[in-house]
Amino acid sequence: MKGKRITAIVLSLLMVLALTPVASAFGDIKGLKGEKHITHLKERGVIKGDSKGKGKGSYHPQAKLSYAEAVVMLDEAFELDLSHIKFVKEPKVSDIYKKVKDGKWYSEAFLHGFYNGIELDKNVNPNASITREEFAALLINQVDRKGDYALIMMHIDYKDIDKAKDEYKDEIQKLLLLKFAELSKNGNFNPTKPITREEAAIWLDKALTFVDETFGNKDDENKPSALTDVTFKTEKVTDQVNKVTVSATVPHPGYGIAITEITFDQDTAYVKIKQVDPDPNKMYPQVISTAIAETYVASHYKVKLITP
Repeated sequence: MKGKRITAIVLSLLMVLALTPVASAFGDIKGLKGEKHITHLKERGVIKGDSKGKGKGSYHPQAKLSYAEAVVMLDEAFELDLSHIKFVKEPKVSDIYKKVKDGKWYSEAFLHGFYNGIELDKNVNPNASITREEFAALLINQVDRKGDYALIMMHIDYKDIDKAKDEYKDEIQKLLLLKFAELSKNGNFNPTKPITREEAAIWLDKALTFVDETFGNKDDENKPSALTDVTFKTEKVTDQVNKVTVSATVPHPGYGIAITEITFDQDTAYVKIKQVDPDPNKMYPQVISTAIAETYVASHYKVKLITP
């Protein structure tokens, strides 16, 4: 089934790939420093590029990265969603940002980001270029949200540190200490310079590798599901939108459900769910409970559930 992601859900990441030579994902990245990183992100489903140019499509590695592209990359890479938020009404990104319109290819990513730590000015122009220091801050923030990790407390000096804004200096230090980014040959970070699509891909791929190695749980796929009696119901919100509520019986209230993906094939919306495990540091009453997750789907789609 060829699905199209158009909801407030993102695709799950694949397992981290070893940094070995692989075939280029696009026709315009051959021989570049970021070739293997761009290819890895393509294989993970984080980036798509376009379908034109040199037979394999193009990534445009030297083009400036826009805010819209940056937010979409982070949204896809870190699997941002709204499953942890209960809304009284369907959220709209245009209610949050003055220049970010609803129904655009980047709209859902801005919405996900707003509720998952991607802090941007309310007047942000999605088509404007994002600087290296801004992207560094957004990227490190998402890594930090994954949990605590060891970091050598030392200072890496760069010649143009005075050009960096104070609110970004800590994140730039972490970026350099974790070796997601490197200084230029003359020792500059170029904080206010727009980041290129190639540079962003290198930083992001290295960050994802770090996250997978630091926080990844390779045993998750082999773990039996605790969800039973999984059902769903649809309720009319407007003539155009239905609310889909998924419920399941779980061994105790520490378990939950998350909607990880919605794909669309002709007239059917396939809603995929996953089990949310209990916090190992908390105690829960051993009482059979019901876990619930909600999402929204256009009313002209039939809904089918994909369970673990």
